[in-house]
Amino acid sequence: MSCGCPPFAGPDNLTTYSNIVRKPLRFRMYGTRIRKDARDFIKGLLTKNPDRRLGRVEGSMEIR
Repeated sequence: MSCGCPPFAGPDNLTTYSNIVRKPLRFRMYGTRIRKDARDFIKGLLTKNPDRRLGRVEGSMEIR
């Protein structure tokens, strides 16, 4: 995402959807260092369990 590569990209849509459901979030570094607070924010938004996802309680107000 912030380094120019989607975290769950696959060669086609079906593989990408499968990756979203099955694979853990990993940050690929392509010469770009992502700050820890940015990684934490992205992890919070992409948490698979909706009960633990960032924004679940107050929606966008929680993210601001």
